[in-house]
Amino acid sequence: MPYISHHSQRLVNGMLLYNPAITIRDDCPYGFLCNNCWDDIKSNKTPPFSLANNLWIGEVPDELGMLTLPEHILVALSYPAAYIVELFPKKRGAVHWDAAGLNSGLHGNVSTYRLNTSSIAAMIEGKLLPPKPSILATTIGISIVGPNDFPERCLPPFLSVSRSHLHNALLFLKRENPLYSDIAISEDDIALYPTHGIPDVIMSSIRHLQDTAAVDSE
Repeated sequence: MPYISHHSQRLVNGMLLYNPAITIRDDCPYGFLCNNCWDDIKSNKTPPFSLANNLWIGEVPDELGMLTLPEHILVALSYPAAYIVELFPKKRGAVHWDAAGLNSGLHGNVSTYRLNTSSIAAMIEGKLLPPKPSILATTIGISIVGPNDFPERCLPPFLSVSRSHLHNALLFLKRENPLYSDIAISEDDIALYPTHGIPDVIMSSIRHLQDTAAVDSE
């Protein structure tokens, strides 16, 4: 049972569980437990990593759940990390990108690094959101490792920005989150971003690296 109840909680037989992991068979709920959680339950203890241990935050609203990496940055009030996206061909030693199977032949990873927030404070105009596109060049870096004929139109969609997503997310945060209650939403700055696509500032910051040795060792 949760320590603090909320009207949005959906209990299963009186228990606060992660519902996507629960299956119902013959009107009975089924799921999996790790040994540590099972030992706690047998000892009448609340597992430390259970939702019932004050870890429930509710469902992610649609306005926020659909945001991409750059969109998350553009609606943020602070910028604690920079993100380095590394893309490379799945096939080792490839000399050309296979355009026919590009989406299935692409691997990648995202690394985060602490960011000196004071160094970008001048780029933030008080409570005006979203910030100018230049913030993305400071917080996102992209390295394409492999042949230099990568078709940039095939960059992964999580690097794209949608004006409507930005606008809807900021309206939601201003309405629902007290920390955003006094922000000003700049329609002029929203118009600096694509209707739906990868911003030019991200495209222009892409680095091409042909040495795949480091990738092969990962």
